[in-house]
Amino acid sequence: MRKKGVLLLGIIASFLCALNLYLFLNNLNLKKNINELDKRKEKEFKKKLAEERALLGKDLDEKHKSELVSFEATYKSLNIEKKRTKSLEEKLKKLEKK
Repeated sequence: MRKKGVLLLGIIASFLCALNLYLFLNNLNLKKNINELDKRKEKEFKKKLAEERALLGKDLDEKHKSELVSFEATYKSLNIEKKRTKSLEEKLKKLEKK
């Protein structure tokens, strides 16, 4: 009877050890899969971030160019108005002299 009890405890202990080893290995595999998934997601995020940065840089360049063109047009218009004003002032001075 005692031998059967010891044998039964040995079998149960062996079963629990095997179960513990199985669960431990599955846990390691799960951690590995999670780490791989995390690395993959991080690469995807970095790729999307780089694409967004490039797009934003392009948008900023286009905005800068359009503002520069607008500034140049305003500057030319201002110069034309200055010349026109100067011309009108000269005509006014001539008229005042007469």
